[in-house]
Amino acid sequence: MEENSNNSFYYSLSDMKNLKTAFRDAIIENRRVRNEKMFFPTHLYIHNVGKNSGSGKIGSKPDILNNTMEPGGGALVAKPVNLLCPSDKEKKVLAIDLGGSFLKLCVYKLRNDEIVSHTRLKKYKILKDGSLSNTSMFDWVASKTHDFLMCEIREKVIDSEKSNITLCRLIDEDFMNNLTAGMTISYPIQHCALNSGYIREIGKDFPFKGIDIQKEELVECTTKAFKRYNINIQIKVLLNDTTATLASAVRSDNVFYVGIVLGTGTNIAFNDRVLYENQVINTEIASFDSDHLRKNIYDMKIREDILSSNKIYKPLDCMLGGYQLVKLFNIAIKDQFDRENYTLDDIVHLLDLPPGNSNYTEEFYVILSIKKRTMRILASMVFGILEAQEVNSRIKIVLNGTVFEQDYDRRIFIDEIRRLCADSSSYKYKNFTFESICDATLRGIARILLQID
Repeated sequence: MEENSNNSFYYSLSDMKNLKTAFRDAIIENRRVRNEKMFFPTHLYIHNVGKNSGSGKIGSKPDILNNTMEPGGGALVAKPVNLLCPSDKEKKVLAIDLGGSFLKLCVYKLRNDEIVSHTRLKKYKILKDGSLSNTSMFDWVASKTHDFLMCEIREKVIDSEKSNITLCRLIDEDFMNNLTAGMTISYPIQHCALNSGYIREIGKDFPFKGIDIQKEELVECTTKAFKRYNINIQIKVLLNDTTATLASAVRSDNVFYVGIVLGTGTNIAFNDRVLYENQVINTEIASFDSDHLRKNIYDMKIREDILSSNKIYKPLDCMLGGYQLVKLFNIAIKDQFDRENYTLDDIVHLLDLPPGNSNYTEEFYVILSIKKRTMRILASMVFGILEAQEVNSRIKIVLNGTVFEQDYDRRIFIDEIRRLCADSSSYKYKNFTFESICDATLRGIARILLQID
């Protein structure tokens, strides 16, 4: 296959540099006009506040010392949340992660300044077969949360020598009714405050009953659904899953943090040092498009199919995420080798085969090409962020999502970062560290909850 032909997934170093520049310029332009269409402030800050300061200060400006979550003077005033001061309080928090494919729930607590799970993590698959089309997303989350908490009570009852009635009452009062919660969602959020926001746009084949995104505030609607299931839990934090991923790894204010999620869709978050007072910014890169985001004929076919179905087309969700991976692979294989009907399990099997397996040489080449393109695009966008932010410190990249659960994919991404470093006079590979935290989204939301009042 000819490199850079219209049916190739190949991205050259020149392609990567052009894409990096295009994304860098998009960030700088957003800074110039302060147009929050793809770059969303989250009201979450990374700033090293002295433990004994007592002021909650996160910067020198007085307007960000307000301990409020309400708009003030025409601009949103964020409550400072210091991710660097460990809590000295003993409390348990519920982390809720509504992703593109699963709802994940777990209760966490602080033990010796370390966040540990208090319950087992529970995953509920989000069915995409149409069975949820008349179900409210808020009611579904509340129902599964109720099931999760009831299951925890039953298991504790079984394991206890106390009577069921006494223990149920004890857990109900001390465990359920005193829980605070944080929620992450894998859709772009327009924040009103750290604990308030609206979905900006719905994509990725939203499986639930439609939402009025201009009227249905996420925390309010979820809290009302909880009450319908007799759950008395206060949601104190609402974040995008990528922001929570970044928060899971924060250890120092002398590091520039980048969080990346690559699963059903894809997203990047970073702490903006230039415009937003070191606030974490959620960049909805799924919607990013440019002449330098080179698409082949298979990408254009998927775009055409999505738009003809009156659905929202997000270029990078389709090019990088698992959302359209199987379809993208099958279209390419059909066109190049007249084969089709491969499943996700087939693709996983291809990657597990020993090198040089003669039965699947063509298929392996195609999926490897797709994966390399994915990581080259992501690496280019990371460097676009670094250049726009003029980063001159150490850099930590936190990787999360079903794709990055695979060591195979993580290695490809790290290799592409190394490749761009070799071509850069500003960034050295030795200044990069990478972290893949198990259940990073849940642990990130727990970390924030354990450090706020």
